[in-house]
This record gives sequence, structure tokens and C-alpha cells, in this order.
Amino acid sequence: MTLTNQRIVIIGGSAMCTAAVPPSAPEALRMLQALLAALAGEDAAGLPAEVLAERLRVLEQADAMGAAARGRLWRRSRLRTGTSRTGSAPSGPGWSTPPG
Repeated sequence: MTLTNQRIVIIGGSAMCTAAVPPSAPEALRMLQALLAALAGEDAAGLPAEVLAERLRVLEQADAMGAAARGRLWRRSRLRTGTSRTGSAPSGPGWSTPPG
């Protein structure tokens, strides 16, 4: 199933933004990295307190969604690698021990 023709609608305050759903998980991850890099590079010093609060709220919500996605991936990797039996995490390039 391809999702390239679907749209995500995000409504915050009075603004609405639509974005195409990436066609694959790797593409979605690349998009996520690019968007977070843009946010991290922004100079927030002159932003009003209300704008800062809203951005922090949205980033916290995104972090919670990311934590849920990471949890699903960790559970799946443990099932595939047998860590539920051995107690050890996967190793190799790109793997790290999850927090907590």
C-alpha cells in the first residue's frame, strides 16, 4: 500500500499545515531528521514567550510519539534477536542500548 497521495493535516491554533505522507519509513526518517535540524538551527532568542511555549508543547508531543515508535522497534528487535531469552541487546553499527 502506498501512502504518497494521502495528506497529514496538522491544526495548531489558527494555522493549518498539510504535508504529503512519505512513501516509506526510510524517507520519513530522512524527512524527520531534516525538519528537526531546521528547528534546532533556528534562533529562538527573539521569539515571544507564547510562541516558545507552543513550540515546546509540540516538540514534547513529537517526543512522546517518537518514544512510542522506538518502543515498538525495540520490542520487535528483541523478538527477532532473542533478547527476551538472553537479556542482551542487539549490537553492531547503529545499535545502542535504549534509555532506562
